[in-house]
Amino acid sequence: MPKSLFKLFILFCICLSMTVAAYASDTVYLSAAEGNDGFDGSMSAPLKTLKAAIEAVKDGGTIVVTDKYTLTERDTVVSNIPRFIEPEHSGKITITALSDEYDYRKDGACIYFPEVFGYSMSGDVRFENITFECDATYIYLAGNFNAMEFGEGFDCNNTQGEAKKLFIIGGYHTPTRTDLPADKDVNITIDSGKFYRVICFGYEKGAG
Repeated sequence: MPKSLFKLFILFCICLSMTVAAYASDTVYLSAAEGNDGFDGSMSAPLKTLKAAIEAVKDGGTIVVTDKYTLTERDTVVSNIPRFIEPEHSGKITITALSDEYDYRKDGACIYFPEVFGYSMSGDVRFENITFECDATYIYLAGNFNAMEFGEGFDCNNTQGEAKKLFIIGGYHTPTRTDLPADKDVNITIDSGKFYRVICFGYEKGAG
């Protein structure tokens, strides 16, 4: 192979590896206002939905929320409570509004629950430097025996007063199946935040 072609080949390989590395980033950005689920999730091309963001870092990584994200995804409704179910993920995901470059909470970044809502985890999650916001409605966050961590800077804000509205449930919340194992260990870590109730195992009877 001529030396000039060899140099071009090496340059092509370097560019290709840099492109692959960029798309394999373990940090994605989420923007309800500017995002699109067809984007690559970078700071300049954020994703639009939490579901897409979780799928993008399913092997483990960080989701940076850059503005007010209203959770409206209804994967199911149980006992008249809509429920968001995370896509399956094998690695631990951190959900935050703080990046190396900027603290998006200064611009109102948060996860807003517009009504009584359930959030069902499908893997280990750490919530850090992020606020859950509601209008005096309860939020039920169920770990389903996955590890739940509430790191530095986590809070839940009730816009209508001081009453705490967030339930933390280590196990299942009103399970819809009868074959779910109930003898697993619960792993809840709380470094900050205000909660209405922290429940180590299941809450409210479901199927069966």
